[in-house]
Amino acid sequence: ALDLAGELWGRGADMLVLGFSSGWDRDGALRVLKATVDRIGAPVAVDTPDPGLAAEALRGPACLLLSVAPWNIGWLDRLPRGSAVVATPVGSDMSVPGSPLERIETLRSVVEAARSRGFTVLADPIVDPPGMGGLGLSVASYFMASRELEGVPLLAGLANVYELMDADSHAALAVLTQVYAEAGASVVLVTEASHKTRMAVTEAAIAATMTGLSLLKRRPPKDLGIDLLYAKEKRPATSARKPPRRPSLSLEAGHLAAWRRFQPDPVGSHLIEVENGRVVDYYIGRRGTIRLEAKSGEEAYKAAAYLGLAGDPAHYAYLGYELCKAEHAARMRRSYVQEKPLLEPPWTRNAPVYSARRLGVRRLGWGSFEEEQ
Repeated sequence: ALDLAGELWGRGADMLVLGFSSGWDRDGALRVLKATVDRIGAPVAVDTPDPGLAAEALRGPACLLLSVAPWNIGWLDRLPRGSAVVATPVGSDMSVPGSPLERIETLRSVVEAARSRGFTVLADPIVDPPGMGGLGLSVASYFMASRELEGVPLLAGLANVYELMDADSHAALAVLTQVYAEAGASVVLVTEASHKTRMAVTEAAIAATMTGLSLLKRRPPKDLGIDLLYAKEKRPATSARKPPRRPSLSLEAGHLAAWRRFQPDPVGSHLIEVENGRVVDYYIGRRGTIRLEAKSGEEAYKAAAYLGLAGDPAHYAYLGYELCKAEHAARMRRSYVQEKPLLEPPWTRNAPVYSARRLGVRRLGWGSFEEEQ
């Protein structure tokens, strides 16, 4: 847990939220909180259903409590005065008022109760998940809260959206951060709860910088010197080298490749993996079994060439191709499977699509729809 906390802190988090379920031993939870502060130096917030743990944490290592709502507003009498808390409109049955007006009125009562007792308060009107009819209304709730709850910073839990959406998190975070900041939020809460949202903390830090510059300069988050472009590029790159104008021979490589069948390399074979963010090449052959670990594909193929771990020039070319893919997988925190595409466009991966216009299932081809039999 400390290793993960240190990684997230190093990747751009401004505060770490540590959650403890009801099964946690209070002393153990306090030790984890204190170790996080002492070893990493990060400010920490605590999220717990135990009011006793919340009170002890705020007296010691924690600087913020998530969260105080109508169902547990009595906790305020047990917490140390001067602490910081997040107010939410969540009811005792964990439901949230549907209309923005109801949310703001519920939040107002919690905020006033906390402020009257000397607490510093942030408010979380709640970002609703997509597909349930409330996402747009939750944006309206933030607009209303920013005007009705004067002087109260707003927190937006963006993970409620991008964790529940099968789309790349970096683009979703760029849009969500901009939208909720314009609606009045100044703090975003993000998680990396699923494999598809790994690196979301760093993406959110970049998105927050883009949004801050956008609002400061009163211009779209474009051409700001920072971006969240990943698979796509802003403009075509130009090579410094120009190809020869008149090659002596021009061939279609695919036609020639069809004539060369697979031939096992007598020197041995290679199993390529990505382990702990590094490229690993396992050579298995007449030299025995050798494990090469490298930070880049270039290091790995140069080492393989130096040791003579292949005999066929085509095998060396294959190694360079696969090791390059493995390096990019490691850098992008993606899975790597040897001889499988690293990136597959959604229009090829989601080949069967439904066309409402044609009233049937079609297979998406390059530039045309083809009837699926």
